[in-house]
Amino acid sequence: MISSYLTIRQSLGYIGLALPVVLLAGGLAANEGIAASISHYYYTSMQDVFVGALCAIGVFLMGSWGPDSHDAGPITHKRISRVGGVGAIGLALVPTHTDKPFDCSFVQCATGMQTGSDIHHVFAGLFFLSMALFCLFLFYERPEDGHSDAERMGLRNRVYKISGAVILTAMAALYTYRISSPETKAVMDANSYQFWIESIGVWAFGLCWLVKGHAFAALNDRETPPEAVNLDCEPSRPKLTLAYARALPKLPHAIPVRAPVPALRKPAHRRA
Repeated sequence: MISSYLTIRQSLGYIGLALPVVLLAGGLAANEGIAASISHYYYTSMQDVFVGALCAIGVFLMGSWGPDSHDAGPITHKRISRVGGVGAIGLALVPTHTDKPFDCSFVQCATGMQTGSDIHHVFAGLFFLSMALFCLFLFYERPEDGHSDAERMGLRNRVYKISGAVILTAMAALYTYRISSPETKAVMDANSYQFWIESIGVWAFGLCWLVKGHAFAALNDRETPPEAVNLDCEPSRPKLTLAYARALPKLPHAIPVRAPVPALRKPAHRRA
């Protein structure tokens, strides 16, 4: 179970890091240049990659919850992952506006090109906002969570905070495009302003999920042996990290224990 959800988290990170690079390389290889934004690759030969990657991100987000997931009041992992998953899938299935001659999608044909583009931007806002909430609130780790390596925990928290700040900055930069004049937008589009800003935000998102998925050994907790059990006193309960639990040998099947468990020897002062 631990391996499954850690693999899902790492998959989110790898897709996030690879998506802008693959879209860029595919567009250049097809002599289509750099699109105005990541969303505009829907209207290029990389349409299948764009739609497939975002749908995968959406499904993986909805299944990213694990036993070490955090909740910050009403901001819970399950809620935000569902909102982000819907946002990612909506980005894939409801394309943005384009001036190119292109067959309209189902939503564009039903609502109109401009309304479909507005719906697309709502999904984009949900997706980017959920990414920022994950990095700033839900991924933040505390000593009481059972982490034995305070130094590594501090490094991870620093990565989460910086990535969350980068995502929020990217959202603000994208908003400046929305309120810019048509002449300014034309200059931004000529330099693929939205594409690079969105790529930076998606890369920060991917980095967060790779760190949370224990993909970097240099940032994972260093293993320490569990505390010994003193039979003269109440037994201690060692705290095991996820990495330590994954390293334990796995039995092929459950082994029933029929022998009675001996009672702990009482402390000397109680016997007296």
